[in-house]
Amino acid sequence: LNWESILGNNRRENLDVQGVPKNNNSDLTKNMKELLSAQERFSRMTTDLGNERTLLAWIRTAFAAIRTSLAYLFIAGDNWYWEFLISVCRNGLSLMAILLILQGGERYHKIKTILSQKNPFKRYERLSLKPSLFMLFFLAVFTLMGTSYQSMHKI
Repeated sequence: LNWESILGNNRRENLDVQGVPKNNNSDLTKNMKELLSAQERFSRMTTDLGNERTLLAWIRTAFAAIRTSLAYLFIAGDNWYWEFLISVCRNGLSLMAILLILQGGERYHKIKTILSQKNPFKRYERLSLKPSLFMLFFLAVFTLMGTSYQSMHKI
C-alpha cells in the first residue's frame, strides 16, 4: 500500500483531535471508505469460500455414510437377529446420508443468504443437529450389538 496516495494532500493539520478528517468530503474520507468497502468485500468472499468448504465436508460425510451402507450389503447374517441388525444399520445409514445432504444444503443456503445482506442479523434459524446425532448414536449402538453378538457366537 502506498499511504501517500491514500492520504493525498491530507496531512495531520487537516485532522481533528481524534484523527478524523475535518472535512468529510476530503479525499482521505473517500479513500478510507473505498478501502473499508474493499476489505469488507474480501472478508465476505473469504467467508463465502469457507461456507462452500463446509458444504463439501457435509457432502463428503454423506458419501462416507453411503459407502458404509453399501459395505453392509456384503455382510450376511446367520439368524434373524443378525439379519435385523444388518438391515437396520444399512437402511439407517442410507437415511443418514440423505439427512446429511439436506442439512448441509440448508445450512449453506442460510449462511449464503446472511452473507448477501448488508447488515446480517446475529441469529438465524437452522435445522438442529440433534436428529442426526440421535440417529448416529443409535446406528452405533446397533452396530455394537451386532458385532458383539457375532463375536460372542464365534467363541
